[in-house]
Amino acid sequence: MDGLKKTWTGHYRASDVDRLLMKLRCDYESRIKEQQLRIFELRNENKALREQVRKYQADAQYISQIIAQAEQTAKMIIEQAEMKAMRCLAESEAISHWMQMTAHDCQKRLLRLKKASESVYLAVCRAVPEESSDESARAVAQAVLNLYDSMPWQEKNNIPR
Repeated sequence: MDGLKKTWTGHYRASDVDRLLMKLRCDYESRIKEQQLRIFELRNENKALREQVRKYQADAQYISQIIAQAEQTAKMIIEQAEMKAMRCLAESEAISHWMQMTAHDCQKRLLRLKKASESVYLAVCRAVPEESSDESARAVAQAVLNLYDSMPWQEKNNIPR
């Protein structure tokens, strides 16, 4: 052992043993103080880490709630948008149908008007001879004729002039 010498009887001297024990005791106490200090530091660090974990868990819970609310809000917005789109589509289809029906009715009315005006024109043409001196009747007949000439989109029947 370190620092211990045997006497002539083969035993160690008591003062050397006491010194060695004192040194071991000091080393032991020093180590215990270091260990206690390290334990204290680790406990403080552990406490701080637990507090951080608690804060992170609280934040995670808050974020989860916010995400759930955002998902619910997004779902509600999507549902409202889909409903609005369906209403707009239905309204557009109704307007389109109404416009088609109105256009069809107008087309029928125009066709009836055309037939009626053709009948009037033919009647005027038969009633007014080519050499007629009545200029007002001739002007009416010419106005009807000009009306048909100015409508290229309408089918023109072969109307005698």
